[in-house]
Amino acid sequence: MMMADNGPDEPAKVRPSTVPSAEDGARAPSSTPQQPTDPQNTDQLTKTETPSTGKQASLGKKTSLGKKTSLGKKTRERLCIVKREAMDPAVLIRFALSPDGVVTPDLAEKLPGRGAWVEANSASLEAAASKGLFARAFKSAAKLPDGMDPRVFVDFVASLLQRRILDGFGMARRHGSAVTGFDQVQALLKANKAGLLVSAISAGEDGASKLSRLAGHLDVTTIRAFSVDDLSGALGKPGVHHLAVERSALCDRLVGDLARWQGLLGATNSGGND
Repeated sequence: MMMADNGPDEPAKVRPSTVPSAEDGARAPSSTPQQPTDPQNTDQLTKTETPSTGKQASLGKKTSLGKKTSLGKKTRERLCIVKREAMDPAVLIRFALSPDGVVTPDLAEKLPGRGAWVEANSASLEAAASKGLFARAFKSAAKLPDGMDPRVFVDFVASLLQRRILDGFGMARRHGSAVTGFDQVQALLKANKAGLLVSAISAGEDGASKLSRLAGHLDVTTIRAFSVDDLSGALGKPGVHHLAVERSALCDRLVGDLARWQGLLGATNSGGND
């Protein structure tokens, strides 16, 4: 059954040039009543019964960046404006339209009004930006921020996702749910409390491999990404080569954001559990 969650078919009413906060949470639940199906409304959803697969969805080589679905859990699917297919929002990015007609990434999925959803990969987003698909989805003129060309727009959205991820790491540390350093990360993994393992690109191969092998025996998403400076700045301490985040709603959000970010980068340089 298809139903709309964002009310009338008008562009989103957001402040001009507004981009979402990196620390915004998950999408607020919709309370809009059922409406007739509109084939152009990409905020429409379908609810499907999703059987358990026993594995996380993969995005990237040997990278399990996605969320498990449990038997009988309702999955809210959204329509990708490029492929015209209903997909799990975990593999999509939502966009809203500002009052002055600027396509605005809604990474927290909170901005009001009609949304346009695009699969989180560089080819799909570049196609949406270059072929007028945002204007068709919003039923209104739609322009990219600051007159960007489509390729630059893809990089712009990827940079916003990277900033949101790094801010999320800092939030996890402030909440006491993230640890750094080889020994502390190893201890959290051995306690089977970690949901995410991050090793810097320049981290020592021996230490990174040991942690990755340990995580591979557990239900832990593993990624090799970011510079030591990026991680150190996010965590507010010098010399961060390894980071682990405890299982939590924030950890789930970070895993989803990492999947989208890698999709936009076309990255396949991460290792993890298959």
